[in-house]
Amino acid sequence: MQKKVEKTYLLNEGAGYDIKSYDFEGNEFFIEVKTNKSNGNNRIKFYISANEDEFICKHKNAYTYYIYDLENPKLRVINQKTYLSYFKKPINYEIDQEIIIS
Repeated sequence: MQKKVEKTYLLNEGAGYDIKSYDFEGNEFFIEVKTNKSNGNNRIKFYISANEDEFICKHKNAYTYYIYDLENPKLRVINQKTYLSYFKKPINYEIDQEIIIS
């Protein structure tokens, strides 16, 4: 199975996911990995780029692997349907303004 894992983050940072893999039937799926050093306190909290969010929203075979409590690591696998049910708060904005030099 190892041969069917692509570390996409090494090849294309803008892909919208970190890893492309395949299940035992050969169907591809995509994994975005997020971490949080805290124990979670019964909350899931991580930051995601607009590109990553857009990719997950468009692909039913996209998963977020949320690794938390890094002192005693735990994994929560979040499928697209669950991800779409989460509240998302906009945090970052892009400023893109042409500078006019006179």
